[in-house]
Amino acid sequence: MELKDTIPVPRMTGDSAKRLESAEKSLDQAPRWDMRRQTLEILHSAQAEEFIKRDGFGLSRLPRPSVITLDLPPAPTIPFATAKETTNRDDESKVLLPLTGKEFTADKRLPSLDTLGQFHLYGELNFLNSRGFGFVKDREHVSGFQSHQFRGLPDLAAMTPNPKPATEKKEQWLVTRLELVSLLKQKEPMVYVAKELPRMEELKKAKTRALSDFEAGALATLRDGEDVVTDATTNHIRMVGALRATKQCLECHEVRRGDLLGAFSYDLLRDPPLKSQQ
Repeated sequence: MELKDTIPVPRMTGDSAKRLESAEKSLDQAPRWDMRRQTLEILHSAQAEEFIKRDGFGLSRLPRPSVITLDLPPAPTIPFATAKETTNRDDESKVLLPLTGKEFTADKRLPSLDTLGQFHLYGELNFLNSRGFGFVKDREHVSGFQSHQFRGLPDLAAMTPNPKPATEKKEQWLVTRLELVSLLKQKEPMVYVAKELPRMEELKKAKTRALSDFEAGALATLRDGEDVVTDATTNHIRMVGALRATKQCLECHEVRRGDLLGAFSYDLLRDPPLKSQQ
């Protein structure tokens, strides 16, 4: 019996289960359009020998997908957003975020919990870097893997169904902090301190810190099955979002579907701030 078989089955709420299924559907679609993965599969199959023996020169001997797709540049260093003007969170009263509905339309123009959940899901898929999975035959035979890393700053505005007209004053929620909460590397949960968006290779040498009181409480809620925990004031949103094992993770990691592998800890800041409703 493996150690993971003795651990209780991971808890997930209905919303958490739906979000996990959505992530898996997105990851299932990725290989269909990933020419790099298809090329790696060809080169590590019987077709490689056919390629060598085929008449012609260079790339002309290999039909699509092509070896020209094999190179995948590493993700650039991506800094967090900065606001031109900020307010003191401690001077603001707490607010409740709506569960669903049309975002940014009420007086306080706050995103809904449903929108923040989708925002976290897209951030998770961004970080997983499915293009970097390469070709996975089994755990012992993986070719072309590139570590998990962000390739773009998560954008909450992209989750908004009805953006403001260009004539109106632009207002946005900026990602001013996004740190990875580690659950598997240390005896106790720790947070990797990051000055830019996390990249797994860089985190190997990154400093860590203990969880804040909010993060510790949020983590307990994630273990109990929720996926996103928030704490909001008029102009600030703290959020912790679960990183759960999808079925694709099981190809390389000895985990179970739904296991809580880690979390993202976010700070979101409204820019410009609403001063009259603090």
